[in-house]
Amino acid sequence: MTGVNRKIYIFIYIWLPLVVWMAVIFHFSITSQPQMPDQAGGDISYLHLPVYFVLSALFLRMFLAGKYRQHGFLLAIVNSTVYGAAMEALQFFTQVRFFDYLDMGLNFAGSCLVFIFASGALGKLVPIKSQD
Repeated sequence: MTGVNRKIYIFIYIWLPLVVWMAVIFHFSITSQPQMPDQAGGDISYLHLPVYFVLSALFLRMFLAGKYRQHGFLLAIVNSTVYGAAMEALQFFTQVRFFDYLDMGLNFAGSCLVFIFASGALGKLVPIKSQD
């Protein structure tokens, strides 16, 4: 793959999905809650788990494609958790949404799920070198 083709590939398949997903999270974080039927009385906090799992997986994919392969899991979890905390902090300044520690915890838990699901599947692709 030539240098130009690789840059296009990295932009389209690595960066673009991450940026689009972050924009979607931003949109739903600062606008009023979407009208969704729920049997638990209207609380949709549980949606933070899959949303931040996907965000963390996209961050992981980005780090594994670059030069931060060795620390990809940690960087993915930290970046998606920090982004989630930033979105919760932005909600403090809106009139339709509010800051919630439970949401921050669910953001972190969803981010950590990427380690649980991807570590087994990627263990063969990204071997961990021993420190002997």
